Amino acid sequence: MIFTNMFIHRPVLWFMALASLAGLVGCRDEVNPIPPPIILYNQPVNLPESHFDLPLTYGLEEFEAWFNEKIHGTFIEHGMLLNNGRDSLFVRVKKLAPIELSVRDGRLVMKVPLRIKSTYYLRTKGLKLRNLVPIKTDVVLTFSSRVKLEKNWHIRTQTELEDVTWIKEPFARIMGIKFNLQEPLEKFIDAEKAVLVAKLDEKAYETINLEKAITKVWKKIQEPKRILKGAPSLWLKFQLTEIHGEDIRLDNSGLINVDLMVTGRTYISTQPETLPFSTEVLPPYLPKQQMRNGFDLSVLATIPYDSLSTLLNNKFRNIKLGKLGSKLKVNEIKIYGSGDQLAVMADVRGIVKGKLYMLGTPEYDAQTNQIQVSNFEYDVNTDNMILGLANNLVQAQLRDSIAAHLFLDISRYVGKVPGLISEAVEKGKAAKAIDLNIDNMEIESCDIRLTTNELQLIIHSRGRGSIELQKLNANKKLKIR
Repeated sequence: MIFTNMFIHRPVLWFMALASLAGLVGCRDEVNPIPPPIILYNQPVNLPESHFDLPLTYGLEEFEAWFNEKIHGTFIEHGMLLNNGRDSLFVRVKKLAPIELSVRDGRLVMKVPLRIKSTYYLRTKGLKLRNLVPIKTDVVLTFSSRVKLEKNWHIRTQTELEDVTWIKEPFARIMGIKFNLQEPLEKFIDAEKAVLVAKLDEKAYETINLEKAITKVWKKIQEPKRILKGAPSLWLKFQLTEIHGEDIRLDNSGLINVDLMVTGRTYISTQPETLPFSTEVLPPYLPKQQMRNGFDLSVLATIPYDSLSTLLNNKFRNIKLGKLGSKLKVNEIKIYGSGDQLAVMADVRGIVKGKLYMLGTPEYDAQTNQIQVSNFEYDVNTDNMILGLANNLVQAQLRDSIAAHLFLDISRYVGKVPGLISEAVEKGKAAKAIDLNIDNMEIESCDIRLTTNELQLIIHSRGRGSIELQKLNANKKLKIR
């Protein structure tokens, strides 16, 4: 009887068994763990200053060509009394040939070829006589100068007359009588040398100015530069504040040298609108501080959690993990800071429904120059809820897949800095006057801060650079009268 009843109700039993199996396969374990607390920390970062040591060089040959272009025309037109006022001499001094520049014992030596035209007025027996044909003679004046860069970027020279070499002795013929005028002309030069060198120094100061050339570099370096395209993008920005330097050095290799040190702060952000404004006006040239022989950069890189979340959502949204019957679909990923850890929330559907939370500690790996998240695991509350639920392998796959994308190769971005600065300068008008050379930078350390809204990195790096002036521009011709 018992067996009969069993066979009579067998279809019902099979239906009940299939229904139970279907319920087991279609079961979706719903979880809602308490999330790790959101950090509330927004203290301003104490970003150290960045220092750019830039040896500025200018070739003596280029400076000589520029100098000759600017100095031309008549130097002096002047008269003087001779022989107790009885006679007089009118002199006009004009540049004869290109000025030759050289360096000796740290001084700029200038050999200036001049042509002197003079008229000699002679009084004798109540008559005033003069030479009908102007006296023409050539002379080379040798000057030497100490050169200094002033606060307003003008060049200050302190010039001395060292030597007078006559190429052609000066003679005048009056009524058939030959007069040697070398002695009176040398007296004239000696009497006028103080005026001459003073005018040379004054005109050089007015004319030779590095402000325009340096301002171009100053502005170009501060322009925002994109170092990563796409969404989100990364932008680099220098905000410069001061510029220091040593005195001009002249060496026998034919170079004019000035060691400059630029100070400021360096920023990297995914939001260019949040970057600080540039310092547009070139500040005064300040006396040297301790030179650091290269670039010493402290870069503040700010990466909003929303940007990191966007990156992971682009990778994982609507991705299904696992095999048929044990799949997990990611709807959304959100990243935020929790204490000194990075928290990742994954909103999932499938064999588990709800929000899963993972935690890891961001660390800098000096060997690879990467920011990595170590000890990345489900947080305690989430782990307790999912323990034994659904397919642990799928949950581990989700965790490991997200962990594989939680790294940042900062050398990839910092390494672009030299090329970006050089490229920015070379694209503009500054390229005609400036050759900026920056060697590769090396990352020395990286400090990590987690704030309420963003991940902050303070990256310390070093490099080397130099500036070579190709030419100088001046609005004035140096004309001495």
